[in-house]
Amino acid sequence: MKKLFVSALLLFTFLGVPLANGGERPVTVTGTDGATLAGTLLLPDGTAPAVGWPAILLIQGSGPTDRNGNSAVLPDKPIDLLKQLAEALAGKGIASLRLDKRGMQANAAQMPHDPAAMAQFFRWGAFVGDLAAAYDALGREAGINGAQRGVMGHSEGGALVLAAIDEGRISPVAVVLLGTASRPFGDVIADQLRAQMARANVPEPPRKAILEADGAIRREIVSTGQVPAQVPPGLRGLYPAYIGPFMQGALSLNPLGALAKVKAPVLVVNGADDIQISAEKDAGPFQKALASRQDGSSVAIRPGLSHNLKENQNGGFTGPVEPATLTLITSWVSQHLAQK
Repeated sequence: MKKLFVSALLLFTFLGVPLANGGERPVTVTGTDGATLAGTLLLPDGTAPAVGWPAILLIQGSGPTDRNGNSAVLPDKPIDLLKQLAEALAGKGIASLRLDKRGMQANAAQMPHDPAAMAQFFRWGAFVGDLAAAYDALGREAGINGAQRGVMGHSEGGALVLAAIDEGRISPVAVVLLGTASRPFGDVIADQLRAQMARANVPEPPRKAILEADGAIRREIVSTGQVPAQVPPGLRGLYPAYIGPFMQGALSLNPLGALAKVKAPVLVVNGADDIQISAEKDAGPFQKALASRQDGSSVAIRPGLSHNLKENQNGGFTGPVEPATLTLITSWVSQHLAQK
């Protein structure tokens, strides 16, 4: 069973380096609770317009995923989803910010080792606050048009985007949700477990027992913020002891309820062959919720594509983002973040 890891977008405060010309700039930022974080700001080529570049904050998905969208659990599979998006957006005149997560990659030295400290460090509320602070800091940065900022989240990153909007922490001009669940997180976990056990030909009695145990664990986490002391062996990778405060927030999010609070145009993109997030069960409800809008909101289900919006060769991890899908995303962002 594939392990699920804490995902996080980090809170950042820039150091105030002037960025008038294009190109990639390393940044050192301060995150929630004073964590020092590493990231990359990519500006389009040339001198910034007088009002600054429109910009978008890119938020990676779950697990130990770095600023480029690569996972430490797949070291031989360069995904580069966020890097490819950032570079394509720069070609459309859109600046972008992407960062390593707290306690991971370039920030690994600050990873706590005590379980109680880890629980606090990786709590869901900290990540939502991190996102909001990163968005605010981006708007204050030299060379950026603070009035034209958007946010793009992949998978669990999209859930963090919706949570930040739901709490009134950010008001982006445009929102992009890539491979993001419209159902509560617990429903997604249960579906993933069913699919994994079906592929492994797990017999019905143990399958039922695992699903019942999973439901009981999730109810306990939502109620107390703590992982129960007794977790079946097959679920321990999913529910390490420290993950309770993070999972409590993630499990409590109502994505469709949060979407109702989004005032900006929304683009939803899902791969039809995504085995993590269901195009039918997740993109479908988003499409229904956005159907009456007249602001350019759109839902696209891309045939033959994986969770990483790539053709399903080598599991849909490596290679380029499918070209037509990349064009769809960048063109939509360019249209909705155009200079006013």
